[in-house]
Amino acid sequence: MASGGSDKTLGFGVGPDSKSSNTRSQISKSHNQSVVLVDTNVHYHANIYQENAILDQVFTPLKSKTLTIQSLDSFLQDELNKVGAISAPQTRDGLIGAEEIKLTGSVLYESDNLGITGQGNFSTVKANACVYKGKWMYEVLLGSKGLMQLGWCTISCKFNHSEGVGDTPNSYSYDGNRVRKWNVKTEKYGESWLTGDVITCTIDCDEGIVTFYRNGVSMGAAFENINLGPGFAYFPAVSLSQGESVRLNFGSTPYIYPIKGFQPMELPPTSQLKQTQLLLKYVNNQLPIFLHEIEDDMNHISTTHVLILTHIFEHLVPRMKVPYIMQGAVIPFLKQIVETETDARDELIGKLVQVMWGLMEDHEIKLCLEQLVLGLLTLYRFCNAENDYSPQHSYLYILWQLFKHESTRKYAVKWILFDKMKFPLFIYIKPPDDVILQHIVPVVWWKSEHVFDKQQDEHNRKAYNESCDQLRRHVHQLEDIQVCILKELLRNDDISKGPTTRFLFLHKFRELIKGNVNDNDVVTAQQCSLPVLLALFHRFVSTLRDMFKEKHVATEDIYVPVDRFVNESLDYFDLQRVGGLKSHLNKIHGKAIKESGILLPSTGQLSSMSFSTKYCNLAADKSLIELLDGAILLYSYGAHKQLQKMSSVLSETVDCYITALDDAMDKLNRCPPDNVDVHLELERSRQVFEEKVVEQSRHLSWLIAVINSPEKLEDVAWLFDSVLRTVEIAESSGVFFEFMPEFYITVCVDGYMALKNFFKPSPVPFTLLPNYDSLLRRYGIFIAKHFADSRIINIDAKDSVVQSLACFVCYDSSLKVIEGLCPRLREGMVRSLLAPYENRPWAQTNWILARLWKGDGFAFRFVHLPHLAPAKHQTQEIGAASLQKPCPSKVFQDNIGAVLTSDNKLATQFLNSVLNQLNWAFSEFVSMIQELQQLSVRTERSFVEMRQLKICATCFDISVGLLRVLEMVCVVAPDVFLQESHSSSELLLSRLYQSVCLILNRVASKSNVFETILSLNLPGMETVDHFPIVTAILGILIGLICKPVDATIRERSLTTLTKEAGFQFELLDHVVNSGGDRAGASSPSPLDRKNFVLRNYKEINDSEMKSAEDLIVYVSERRGRLDSKTDAGDEDKLCTICYAKEQSVVFHPCQHMSCRPCITYQMLQNKKCFFCMAEITKVFDLEGSELDTC
Repeated sequence: MASGGSDKTLGFGVGPDSKSSNTRSQISKSHNQSVVLVDTNVHYHANIYQENAILDQVFTPLKSKTLTIQSLDSFLQDELNKVGAISAPQTRDGLIGAEEIKLTGSVLYESDNLGITGQGNFSTVKANACVYKGKWMYEVLLGSKGLMQLGWCTISCKFNHSEGVGDTPNSYSYDGNRVRKWNVKTEKYGESWLTGDVITCTIDCDEGIVTFYRNGVSMGAAFENINLGPGFAYFPAVSLSQGESVRLNFGSTPYIYPIKGFQPMELPPTSQLKQTQLLLKYVNNQLPIFLHEIEDDMNHISTTHVLILTHIFEHLVPRMKVPYIMQGAVIPFLKQIVETETDARDELIGKLVQVMWGLMEDHEIKLCLEQLVLGLLTLYRFCNAENDYSPQHSYLYILWQLFKHESTRKYAVKWILFDKMKFPLFIYIKPPDDVILQHIVPVVWWKSEHVFDKQQDEHNRKAYNESCDQLRRHVHQLEDIQVCILKELLRNDDISKGPTTRFLFLHKFRELIKGNVNDNDVVTAQQCSLPVLLALFHRFVSTLRDMFKEKHVATEDIYVPVDRFVNESLDYFDLQRVGGLKSHLNKIHGKAIKESGILLPSTGQLSSMSFSTKYCNLAADKSLIELLDGAILLYSYGAHKQLQKMSSVLSETVDCYITALDDAMDKLNRCPPDNVDVHLELERSRQVFEEKVVEQSRHLSWLIAVINSPEKLEDVAWLFDSVLRTVEIAESSGVFFEFMPEFYITVCVDGYMALKNFFKPSPVPFTLLPNYDSLLRRYGIFIAKHFADSRIINIDAKDSVVQSLACFVCYDSSLKVIEGLCPRLREGMVRSLLAPYENRPWAQTNWILARLWKGDGFAFRFVHLPHLAPAKHQTQEIGAASLQKPCPSKVFQDNIGAVLTSDNKLATQFLNSVLNQLNWAFSEFVSMIQELQQLSVRTERSFVEMRQLKICATCFDISVGLLRVLEMVCVVAPDVFLQESHSSSELLLSRLYQSVCLILNRVASKSNVFETILSLNLPGMETVDHFPIVTAILGILIGLICKPVDATIRERSLTTLTKEAGFQFELLDHVVNSGGDRAGASSPSPLDRKNFVLRNYKEINDSEMKSAEDLIVYVSERRGRLDSKTDAGDEDKLCTICYAKEQSVVFHPCQHMSCRPCITYQMLQNKKCFFCMAEITKVFDLEGSELDTC
């Protein structure tokens, strides 16, 4: 049998497009004992006997013996009057205001004026009705969980952007974000609220009591003895910060949690509700007959049934337009149908929808559909959640069945889902609160250092994992229905009545994304919270993956072709492109566009061009490309942010509490038994931390079961694969790579970061995915190609790629991927790393170079500095990467050495820039610690900003990193400093030793500023210490003085060092030889950082210590001999720039002279003569040979 999604008429000539010629009244008037249906092919003849049988079955036991079709209308009216008379009359005594309560205030309103979103810093809305006696209530349905104050106020209360409800006299509020109550003053009250909670605000104007309820449970009286009497009438009022959203219910729909004794501020239509329930009972009685009769012929239904339904709907339709009736009667009726375990339930919903389209006018059906969908959304979001999510399951199932009907889903997409509401809210699944979590996860488990009963611990672990699996199964059932709903909304085969549903959906979906892609503080009507966008992303990708499978599209064919970026067939609403603005790219690449055959929108045609034959698989369904692009946009501007937030906040919070609990238990175990007070205090701390761990572990179960489930990991991996392939195809297209939207680059980086770091804990890690090796290799190629790509204009995008490379090389597995790149790509990567540090962000590049060296440098194998405890928690990927075990790259060290040795110009420019940055960074550091010292000796109290301390420590860390890079160059390419054939070796060696001596003098002198700052133990300055900088200097000196085999080269290097004005052998000797015997060494206490003793560090092995001692011996022995050979020389021949070396070069054309190092350094700067400022074109030595000065 066909599904209930057909739009065929029901045999009486009534369909979505035949309203003008067929109404319920026309059908009623056309009745007689023998009726001929509009369909001329089949005639149904209903006799009186059959008619009575049907009437008896539908209206038993209420019908009278004389009931006929002709008297049915009067019978129904009598029955409805009887039901209406039973209902007790209602009054609103004690309330002043309109019958239909609305809100006033400067906020963003939904279509019904009851859903609001904050726009200002702290916006306040107030109802247009107030109460002065009696007991009243209203409900606030939370769409978010941020800063809001809900309650009551009088007409005299004046609010602004800083004062809201509860901040003024005679206003009273509850704030579940801060868990407080407010009436000018504030006190702790209530419970922390969650998105999806229902907060009931009640006021007893007889006793003067204000009470708040969370999900129907009282949180106790918040305020007592409030002001009553003349002049005191209380308005419902809500204050909310920007972006927070709520819905208010004053009784226009049934309360989700009615409170006994309190009445709604709007009178409920009790009589109409009971009458509607009666009419729906008659419809329900007819459903089995209705379904049975159409089994043989879908197109026809007996005349008697048509007429009965016509009479019922004549009374039912006006009532269905009322929101209260829709949520109180119609939706429960549909819910009862879908919860019936029969095979026919899907068909029943479908047939009911057909009946509605057949018997209702256009304006009636559309208004009813609007109320139905809005009611389903409200009940889905805020219903009383159960352990298995069964209520939410039913509401989603109803929606799914509704959307199987073509006209229904098209109208819903075009006018309801995105215009009257936020459709993504149907896709979001509300996490259970603490009470429900206790039922779902009765036993919790966490990894602890203190396990006293291993068997019980294993039992708890299994029980906890089983609970997570059960939660995953329940949620997965909801997700499956949500995917089915999306598939209906993305149908592309319903072309019989105008545009397809997918066409309509794509337009609205793009507008939805546009409303969420804003970098300013403006709140838009379509703006959704990050958790909602994450849920929409996963369900959208799951649907897409199924659709690609149904189309039999191979994985390697799933990407967005680059011509879609050029011809503007996809709307990117002014988002930045990789190469800059689209209009600019059109101008500079207009010729390439014309030659490629890509047609711009002005031609009125779309491109048929493709850069790959693979694209032919998607050519027949271009909408799939737009869907894929939309999913990428959705991830970039919503899903990734929420994944990062969930990973960094929840899992790290659990880890912090576990660490605190383990520390408390350690202290308890060490506490002497006789120290009773301390023992009791530690026991209290342990209990508090244990309660927090239990609570957070239950919350973590949601992360494990839902957010980090294997299916979600596969969604992100699938999208990551598609984006990588898109970038690969775009990169191969040449200049058209620049037309690609910039967010494709960031999604590549963010996607890998999410797969690697965010899905923890997870049942299936990223490394176990079948295509893990392929993704890792391709991503390695991506960052190697683009971390220094000049075509990427935006600095933030480029920095994200550089930072990703910096993290990539910190892990052994990913470093091997980079090392395995083809030699040409690897050399290009090395040359980009060694580009001069001027005029570009260089800190991350230097960090990468230092990381490639870490593990091979002098005492450069530590994970964390010796005087610091290991950092257990890192909130950013770069922080976690820095704590990885060193994995030096011999491959890249060799490549770096080869490039520097073979390319004289590059080596000179690179090392000159490194030395410039070293001088700058260390000078900044010295100036800041001098300021800190001056502040420390002042008698008056002074304060130092934490920001200043962090900048100071950062300058120190940068200096150490630069020294480590110089150490690596000294080892892998010593010729650039030591070989005279290298044109700038003398200059570079001299500048290097000058910097080294300056730094050593600053950090090694006794009682200097450096030691004073260390003794202060300032917060934020923990990384500032002797060890990292002294060991880096020793590594440089050993590399340039001790490691060269040629004695002549060693002596030349040492001569340059000893001639340096700032060189002090005594300081170098003190650094290495202080502290006496190395035996029994142990890491120094962090409180004794002032007394630096190199020998005491276990991080320095015996071989390294011997190298340092050999350095001292060699320098000591040779220093005296070199001094004796020193000849003062003729002062007239000294260079007048440095007065350290003799003049050895002549400038052309001005013929002035200097030493070679001075002119080499000058030529690196501005190529002008020191003396006459003439432009220097050539430099010659004293023999007349032209020299290369780079």
